[in-house]
Amino acid sequence: MAARRIDGSWYVDFYFRRARIRVRAPLNTRAGAEQYERALRAELTEHGNLERLDPRRQKAEREEIPTFAAFAVRWMRDYVLGTNMATSQTEKRHVLNGHLVPFFGKSRLPEIDALAVDQYKAAKRAAGLSPKTVNNHLTILRKALDSACDWKLLSALPRIKFLPTDEPPFKFLTPAEADTLIASTPEGLWRAMITTALRTGLRFSELVALKWDAVDWNTGTHGHVTVRAKNVRGQIGAPKTRRIRHIPLTGDAAAQLHALRTGSSAPNDLVFTFEGRWVRHSTALLHIEAACRRANVPQVRWHDLRHSFASHLVMAGVPIRVVQDLMGHSTIEMTMRYSHLAPSTLNAAVAVLESQLIGWAAGGQKTSESASSPLSGFAPQGSNLLSTQPKAPAFASAS
Repeated sequence: MAARRIDGSWYVDFYFRRARIRVRAPLNTRAGAEQYERALRAELTEHGNLERLDPRRQKAEREEIPTFAAFAVRWMRDYVLGTNMATSQTEKRHVLNGHLVPFFGKSRLPEIDALAVDQYKAAKRAAGLSPKTVNNHLTILRKALDSACDWKLLSALPRIKFLPTDEPPFKFLTPAEADTLIASTPEGLWRAMITTALRTGLRFSELVALKWDAVDWNTGTHGHVTVRAKNVRGQIGAPKTRRIRHIPLTGDAAAQLHALRTGSSAPNDLVFTFEGRWVRHSTALLHIEAACRRANVPQVRWHDLRHSFASHLVMAGVPIRVVQDLMGHSTIEMTMRYSHLAPSTLNAAVAVLESQLIGWAAGGQKTSESASSPLSGFAPQGSNLLSTQPKAPAFASAS
């Protein structure tokens, strides 16, 4: 019998390869001893010895595993600084120092389990952080622990469930409001920036990083701009999705850029400058607010001009895939948030189904009227939704 009771304590007592194994069971019952015996035999079968179960060795191994605080320093140095753009480095450093390390810092990596993650989510929601912000923290935590797995410091990632989030609302100007905003803004820097933002959909960080060598006057009807850089608080890097984009210029945007350029502008000079240097967001925000008041249109931020660009395209019937390319979205899901602005497309889709239902005759026979392609007549009048070369929306040029 492998499970034996000696002086009131249960032991596991058996032979393995002529060596006697006698160990006191952690759980002082017969069932506990029998369960422990099975675990010992499995360990011996797999490894040939019980060294891994030695408490002294287990303690030494635990001490070799770093705390999250120590690991975070190494992760920033060995992974983040060599892999991420400057803006991402700043964000990760802020989240680590301000949130993750204060909460998980004393825990060794294997101790960060699903329960610990759920406790973190609960604590941050109680502190007033939004689900989206908490999810951003969890994304960084998951990436850090994924690196720990790659570096053999962690055997497996803990289960990390993200919080459900609602799609954030966005503001945009109607085409008429956009034209009014442009027309009401005095000629010069701010009119050129507002027009370019409304007609190209560039992010603010891309606008203030735009150089004259990225403006091509000889391509297309009015030229185009190439988006290859961004400027976030003075740090220059690749665009958000690391994709270079080529955005055709409308006539009014091209005219504003022409008017802004001087004879002394060098190809490597910034297109938009304020007091001899790049335009800071705080300065630009004051001017866009003043421009909205002057034009008597709803107050918008610079990013809302980007939303306006996408909204105008969708309302004009431009296919979502084309809008995605122009916006530089990494996934189509990001662009689909604008799809509700094309109700005529949805109405046409239901009309296809209705025409098919009407076309079926009694007995399951299809009438000749319904024999045509189900896509015939799908595109609403005046739209170009099924065309691979959509017609650009007609924007009114600013006077």
